[in-house]
Amino acid sequence: MKKLFLLTLLMAGVMMGVEAQNRSIGFEQTREWKKVIKKAKKEKKLIFVDCYTSWCGPCKMLAKDVFTRDEVADYFNANFVCAKYDMEKDADGVILKDRFGVKAFPTLVFVDPATQQVVHRMVGAGSADWLIAGAKLANDPQNNLSAMIKRYEAGERGEQFLSAYLAALSAAYMAEEQGKVAAEYLNSLSEEQLATKENWELVKKYVSDPLSEPLKKVMQSRDKFYAVAGKEVVDYKLDNSIMGATMRLAAWRPGMDQVFDEKRNEELIGYLLSVDYAGAPAALAQLYTAAYIRKGDFRGMLDKMKEVLSYNMFRAGADQHYFQNNIEALTLCDDKALVEEGIKWIDEVCLNTSDYFTKANLMNSKALHIVQITRMYTIELFKYLFQVLLFDTNTVILYRNHQFTRLIPRSHFQFQILFRFLIFHRVIHQIKDYIRDMHLICKYNRIGGLKVRCYLTIIPFHFQRKGIDNS
Repeated sequence: MKKLFLLTLLMAGVMMGVEAQNRSIGFEQTREWKKVIKKAKKEKKLIFVDCYTSWCGPCKMLAKDVFTRDEVADYFNANFVCAKYDMEKDADGVILKDRFGVKAFPTLVFVDPATQQVVHRMVGAGSADWLIAGAKLANDPQNNLSAMIKRYEAGERGEQFLSAYLAALSAAYMAEEQGKVAAEYLNSLSEEQLATKENWELVKKYVSDPLSEPLKKVMQSRDKFYAVAGKEVVDYKLDNSIMGATMRLAAWRPGMDQVFDEKRNEELIGYLLSVDYAGAPAALAQLYTAAYIRKGDFRGMLDKMKEVLSYNMFRAGADQHYFQNNIEALTLCDDKALVEEGIKWIDEVCLNTSDYFTKANLMNSKALHIVQITRMYTIELFKYLFQVLLFDTNTVILYRNHQFTRLIPRSHFQFQILFRFLIFHRVIHQIKDYIRDMHLICKYNRIGGLKVRCYLTIIPFHFQRKGIDNS
């Protein structure tokens, strides 16, 4: 009897352990959206929908580590009818993806079954506490995302409300709306109102355009914001906003689909000229240099770079970024002499650089320039080859391993047809072999404990205006 009692206790313990281990959000077995709606209406609950895909890593993390937490299971099973859909494979999932505006995975939506409208949304994966906090907001008819949108549209602008609204928009991955709300609120504030710890946090998080009114006010009254957030933090924000706007303009290259924004370029230059700020000269230098690239004036670009770098205006390390960003524009240049000048300059900079990562990036740039020269050589070589084939030129064969040359005169082409075709055929095969082998050889070497990329390319062709090196 005693053994039976102990066995019963042991089995009960095992069963309890299994039950605890299996506790999870009770997702509906059906994948028919109509049935889910019907059940939610009957139970008078919101519908929680896990919008996932089979390839989404964070989706799997939520399913394994968060949906299986006791506190999560308890709250969701008590307050929601829960459903999950593969947005790419389930028939209703594909339809709901568009209806719910799902653009990223995982997306977690809370739906009113009466209207089938999303009342709250969360995008991404987080902790159990994060998920429960979002679910509680969804169940709050005054503070879920849908309610806050209505409150905002009705004119509510309180600081506490806006902070909560922006947080909800951020959680919902509604970046565009988030930016509009932040801009509207912050634009309405005076410098004194803006220079509070709470509002500075909003500026730091949501504003990135140096030409926006909030950041202009920060620039104009830096001392006030230094007192609120510290000089290093404020300057870091200003530097990042200026450089971000600058590089978006400077990155434009001829041939891009979008038209260059000349108006914004002029506005940014005008603004940078008007402010007394340490980061402005470097940004102006980048914009002025980029103007030469847009015009295809690479001689002017190199001269401007030399002028800019002679002023030592850049903060630590920024001069390397300026140099590399612009020197790579020579890959657009068809002037071999200028490209070779750029390669020589890269070698000089590399020689005076101790940072191995910088060296690796410089060697990458050098390789790109060498490929550009190779391209020009190859095109020119093909041109001369066709001149040989069409008997439009005297052909000189240079034998490097012998002390003589062979001339095939243009006037004697009737006697040299076969020989010319043989030359053409041989060199074409050399070009094919070269193009096949002509690639950047990337090796990873450990130098000082660091993995560094080293690039090598080879150019075997040498030729003259009236001849081909066929040795």
